[in-house]
Amino acid sequence: MEDNLQNPQDYSQMMPDYSYYDPYAIRVSFGRRLGAYLIDYLIYSLILMILLFATGKFDEILSISNNGSLDLNAMLEISNSITPLALALSLIYYSLEAFIGATLGKLTLGIKIASVDQTPAPLSKLLIRYFVKNISTVLATLGLLVSLFSSIGSILGIIVFIGFFFILGKKRQGFHDMIAGTTVFYNEDIIQPKNDEL
Repeated sequence: MEDNLQNPQDYSQMMPDYSYYDPYAIRVSFGRRLGAYLIDYLIYSLILMILLFATGKFDEILSISNNGSLDLNAMLEISNSITPLALALSLIYYSLEAFIGATLGKLTLGIKIASVDQTPAPLSKLLIRYFVKNISTVLATLGLLVSLFSSIGSILGIIVFIGFFFILGKKRQGFHDMIAGTTVFYNEDIIQPKNDEL
């Protein structure tokens, strides 16, 4: 029995296995992605306000609110004139994700969109992700041409909104990420391809 106690191989069977590796741990969490969205929303809102000032639409909004009475027709008219500007700005601003893999909010927080295998996402995946993520805005823009798309866009937008909460799951992927085969990583965790792989 003394020989068994001196043999370290027998004790190795009693040690806990610490070799578990969580492959999803390096993915960016919901909180940081929400922070990037809030930064983007602030930047988008500031640019929209500047455009409203530049086009004189802000003065129209103030004239309705300073009038003291609620003129629904005037409010609807201003809303109809502002909506195309807001939609166009949204499509342009958030298209940064499709072309550089990050918005200004993501860049500020040091995160970027990549393929699930941690390699830089190709343009095709980024465009699919952009379209799915912004389907409500894309179809609402098309809805200016055809009103049916606006209703469909709203329904799909609600589905995608619910899909944002999938980021809280273990894989930390939103619905739009799952469809496009992408997710968000810290910049330093993205594996760059070798020159011969390009």
